[in-house]
Formats: sequence, C-alpha cells, structure tokens
Amino acid sequence: MSAERLDSANRITRLESRMRRLERSTRIVGVGLMLAVVVCVGALLTADTQSSDIVRVGRLQVVDDSGRVRIDLRHDSTETGLFVLDEDGTPRVGAAQFAHGGGGFALHGAGRKGAAVLYLKGTGTLTFFDSTGTATARFPSPAAR
Repeated sequence: MSAERLDSANRITRLESRMRRLERSTRIVGVGLMLAVVVCVGALLTADTQSSDIVRVGRLQVVDDSGRVRIDLRHDSTETGLFVLDEDGTPRVGAAQFAHGGGGFALHGAGRKGAAVLYLKGTGTLTFFDSTGTATARFPSPAAR
C-alpha cells in the first residue's frame, strides 16, 4: 500500500474514533442534562406544599453555590435551547431548535475554541472546528452533498 493511501486510511480511522467518542459523549451529556432537568423540575414541584400538574416558566436557570448560571433552559423568538455553561459563563454544551427550522447539538472547547456540531435542517451534518474556528472536518463532506 502506498504511503498516501496509508495516511488516508489512518486519517479515516482517527476520524471514526473521534466520531465514536463524540457520540458516546453526546449520549452521556444528553442523559446528564435530562437528569438535571428532571431533578430541577422535581425540586420545584416538591418545594411547594401544593402540587401542580404543570410547571410553567419563561426561563429556567440552574446556578452553582456562587450564583453563576450553569444550566440555562430558554425559549425566545430565535431559539429554544438547553445550554450547559462553564464557570466563566461560556456555553460548553448546547442543544437548540432554531426559529428557521434547523436544530442540533454543539460541544464547545474552553473559551469557545474548538467545537463539534451536529446540525439538522433537511439534511444533517457533523462538523469539527479547530481553535481558530476553521472547519477541519465535515460529514458528509460538502462535495458529497
């Protein structure tokens, strides 16, 4: 096998490995977010001696011991989303449905440097961004569409 084909095969293997890790992380984060929402809603329901079948709020924020927002569940004219924020208040994990019809999940690096974005509007894409914001890999590739 030529060196060029080996390099291409190694790159594909690395990308497949990264995708498997991303899928596993996304599942874990999704379960964690759902548990956090259930716990928050449960806490709201049990805090009041009178129970209600529906809890309605315009926005739900979970804060840490210092009062910093760590989870933000919101709906406005542009999106409905659930965001997990780091200690600086920067979104690190997000799940959103946008008013224009698209939606997806995003995992961001510290300081919003680097990301993996799973997006769906019509057809789906999985895009990886480096720390400068440059797309380094996209599945399916733009040429394949």
